[in-house]
Amino acid sequence: MYLYRRIRDLREDNDLSQQKVAEYLDITRQQYQLYECGSVKCPCTCSSDLQIFTR
Repeated sequence: MYLYRRIRDLREDNDLSQQKVAEYLDITRQQYQLYECGSVKCPCTCSSDLQIFTR
């Protein structure tokens, strides 16, 4: 499974909006949306910050 699909699934499983996740990552919602749709590769720092979903 691709990372961008996984982060969307995890966000939805945790009932979070793109805006809430973007605020947590300290990026814009538009930038997060690009990660989630696979248009832009999610940087390593962002990927490690997203581990909060797996807890």
